Amino acid sequence: MSANPFIYDAESPESKFELGEQTAELCRSLAKIGSSAEEIKIMDRRYQDRILEGLKPVISADREGQGKYKAFTEMHEITQVLQAGVKRNIDAMALESARRIPGSEESEIRKLLEDVSVENAEEKFASLIKIQDDIGQYYHAFMKNRYETFHARGRIKNTADEIAEKSGFLTRRAAGEEGALGIGDERISDVLKKFGVRSKSFAETVSVLNSKAKHFEAENLGQMEENFKNFNRVVVVVKNTLGVEK
Repeated sequence: MSANPFIYDAESPESKFELGEQTAELCRSLAKIGSSAEEIKIMDRRYQDRILEGLKPVISADREGQGKYKAFTEMHEITQVLQAGVKRNIDAMALESARRIPGSEESEIRKLLEDVSVENAEEKFASLIKIQDDIGQYYHAFMKNRYETFHARGRIKNTADEIAEKSGFLTRRAAGEEGALGIGDERISDVLKKFGVRSKSFAETVSVLNSKAKHFEAENLGQMEENFKNFNRVVVVVKNTLGVEK
C-alpha cells in the first residue's frame, strides 16, 4: 500500500502534505532539462569553432591571389560573400547560445514544497504554477531558437556549396585569362585550383558538421521534451494531491 501523502504533524495543529517524492521528481526533470540545454550549447560552441577553423584555409588561398586579374577579383568577391555569410550566421547562433539555462528553480521548488499545509496549499501551488509557466516559456523559446539555429546552419551550408561551385567556374576562367594574357607559368590557375580544392573541402566539412549537429541535437531535444512533459505531469500530481482548484 502506498504511503498517504496527507499526514498529521502531532507538533502542529495544521495538517501537512508529504511531497518529498514529487519534489524530487520535479527537480530531477528540471535538472535534466538544463543538462540537455547545456549539452546543446556546448555543441553550438564546438560547431562554431570548427566552422571558423575550416574557413581559414579558404581565406588563406584567397590571399595568395595577388594582382589585378579578373579571376582574382571574382575570387576575392566570393570569398567576402562566404566570410560575411558565415559570420552573420555564427553571430546569430552565438546570440541564441547566450540565453540562460534553468537551474535556480530547483532550490525554489524544494523550499516551496517542503512545508505545505491545508492552510497554505493554494498559495504554494500558485507559486509552483508560476515556476511551471517560467519553465514553459523557457522551453518554448528554446525550441524556437533551435529552429532558428537549424536554419542558420543550413544557410552556412548553402553559402559554402555555392562558393565551392563558383570556384570551379573560376578555375576554368583563370585558364582562359592566362591564355589571353600570354602568361606561361599558370600562376593564376594554380591559385584558383588551390582555392577551389579548399572551398570544396570546406563545403564538405560543413555538410559533415551539420549532419552530426542535427543528430546530436535531435537526441537531446527529444530528452528535453520528455522531461518537460514529465515536469508538467508531476505538477498535476501535486495539484491532485493538494486538492486545489487552480
